[in-house]
Amino acid sequence: MRVRFLQAFAIAMSAGLLGSSCGVSVAEPAGPYSACPSVEEEIVDLQMLTAGLRETKAIGKLTKLRLRNDINKILRSFERLHDSNSRFTLDQLEEQYHLLLMRIATLIHDDDLLLHQQLCNAWARIWIDLKNPDSFRQMRSQKGA
Repeated sequence: MRVRFLQAFAIAMSAGLLGSSCGVSVAEPAGPYSACPSVEEEIVDLQMLTAGLRETKAIGKLTKLRLRNDINKILRSFERLHDSNSRFTLDQLEEQYHLLLMRIATLIHDDDLLLHQQLCNAWARIWIDLKNPDSFRQMRSQKGA
């Protein structure tokens, strides 16, 4: 498991998927993300990703609970960031986001290739929604609706 995580980390570093805190910027998502395979059913936001994680058989129930808690934790951090009440910078949250998605990708890679491909395609789109205060608030309000 650790070897797969380190491989995913190395791939993300070389592809430029990690934020500026690692010396690489994600400002232009067309490059590394264009290597993602196309899939019929795309994930367009974080809610669809979490629904896919709930449904997948690639990970166990305890792991799903941990991931849900980690996703909620990063969402609370973004909420505080957009309310100007954060102890984290955008660069730090970007790094946390990429590490979380790399962990998810590592967990599902072998047993749910479709969800893995969907995650690859949605990676940049979800990040853009999280870092943009208006998109983030809209996403959060839709979740409550």
